[in-house]
Amino acid sequence: MTKYLHTMIRVTDPEATIRFFELIGLREMRRVSSEQGRFTLIFLAAPDQEGVAEVELTYNWPAEDGSYEKYTGGRNFGHLAFEVENIYETCQRLMDAGVTIIRGCDVDNGDATVCRGDRNAFGDWHLLCNGWRQG
Repeated sequence: MTKYLHTMIRVTDPEATIRFFELIGLREMRRVSSEQGRFTLIFLAAPDQEGVAEVELTYNWPAEDGSYEKYTGGRNFGHLAFEVENIYETCQRLMDAGVTIIRGCDVDNGDATVCRGDRNAFGDWHLLCNGWRQG
């Protein structure tokens, strides 16, 4: 069984972005910050959709010199995340179908076994997870 987890987008102004999503009915469900990674993840969902269909806002903190990344050309889109029953079988099925696995099955931040698949026709990543713990 495959389960949709979330869609991630990168933002430069998290509070303004949250205000926008609030206008269409989404609410902040949880927030996780990493001092070491210098980022904040903010998960939003519509009422009764927490853990079902979420938007992950990723805010990469400014550099020490105050500069920050500017997202152009769709660069703010991050990934679609899906939980799968068996990451190894799924990755093998993808490879057998000719998909290039960019980063094989490994541990990502200690939260999940992750397989990053080939870029799709739009240049976007697909993220497959086993044992995912969101935020």
